[in-house]
Amino acid sequence: MNWVTRVRNALPFVAKRETTDTLWHKCKGCEAMIFLKEFEENQSVCPKCDHHGRIGPAERFAAIFDDDSYKVLPPPRVGEDPLKFKDTKNTPTG
Repeated sequence: MNWVTRVRNALPFVAKRETTDTLWHKCKGCEAMIFLKEFEENQSVCPKCDHHGRIGPAERFAAIFDDDSYKVLPPPRVGEDPLKFKDTKNTPTG
């Protein structure tokens, strides 16, 4: 360990810096480097080329619905064959 690292680690007011991986996002449309906070505030849309990035269902629901105004319903129970389809193909068994 050199003396610069020792002095830097000894100073209590020097905050840990964020890495460049967490500060910037590279747009897949125009390949521009965008400040990550700006990209997330714009709902994963590039401010330069309007390329829409992928977001998950939690972010999508948060953008569409008010806070906690929805609930996930259980899937309905369906009988065996509500439309009474018949299999007319003769398939060999065995």
